[in-house]
Amino acid sequence: FAKSSYDRPYGITSNSMGELVLCGATWNDSNQTYDGTIIKMDFQGNKIWQKTFGYGNSDLFTSIASIPAGGYVVAGRTDSKGAGSHDLWIIKIDEKGNLLWEKTYGDKFEDKAENILVTKNGELVVSGSKMTVSSSTIEAWVLKLNAEGEKIWDKQLGGHFRCYAQSAAELGDKIIIAGFFDPINNDKYKEHKGRVIALDQNGNIAWEKLFGGP
Repeated sequence: FAKSSYDRPYGITSNSMGELVLCGATWNDSNQTYDGTIIKMDFQGNKIWQKTFGYGNSDLFTSIASIPAGGYVVAGRTDSKGAGSHDLWIIKIDEKGNLLWEKTYGDKFEDKAENILVTKNGELVVSGSKMTVSSSTIEAWVLKLNAEGEKIWDKQLGGHFRCYAQSAAELGDKIIIAGFFDPINNDKYKEHKGRVIALDQNGNIAWEKLFGGP
């Protein structure tokens, strides 16, 4: 399915009809940068359609989720729109790949999405990272959005030099976030640590566990 020699898939989902939809990045020879791309396939992997979304600078998708009523939400990052260098980027498309809406979230530093989750009540949970200051401190960032992409709340999960939220799952009335952090010299931890955090429906931390390393 390559449109160029530098195509990269990052996320995949399926729908109720047994079709597959993947997202990622495709190289744009004209702009010499990446565009976000989405490919829909049948159950045998044959391409049904491919859509590309890009606005001139580096734009890519990292995660996609099916909406039970039809369509998809796709998360990634864009360097073409928003408030600064790399903003968190969410789009919604229908079953034919037509754009229904798109939103960016973030400030003047780098903000990135790694995962998007559709909850059982139709809300969206996006996990990623947010650069907080020019010294490159990074905090894990979790956003809860309504079905139209309007922000309900967001939560920054820091405490260490660089923190990342990589994935999310719904468990009962909790949202479980998985990620990791990089320590710095004055951190009590000296190596990378895996991190799992449970948030309640308002984004408050219910519990946190660390894994790996001394």
